[in-house]
Amino acid sequence: MMNNDDQILNGFNDGYIVQKYEPELAGKLIADLNNTDEPYAQGFVAGAKEYQMEKELDKSDLFPGMDEGLKSDFPHEESEKNLNQEDKGFDIEI
Repeated sequence: MMNNDDQILNGFNDGYIVQKYEPELAGKLIADLNNTDEPYAQGFVAGAKEYQMEKELDKSDLFPGMDEGLKSDFPHEESEKNLNQEDKGFDIEI
């Protein structure tokens, strides 16, 4: 028999996965499980909510301006096209 902590953990993992791959099903299950005191049900609801929070979290908001610095390190599309055109004559013999 599993203890409460194991039931909560299993419920959390199941809730996270169901929310990720079958959000409509997760919503129906949460509606039924939300007012239950069972450890598995509490874990399931918490896992589904965790996935929703992670999905909604926009990481660019955590570090404003970080994307701009990264973009300047990579060649722009125009310069990539020029590089690709210049490389056409390069052959490697094996």
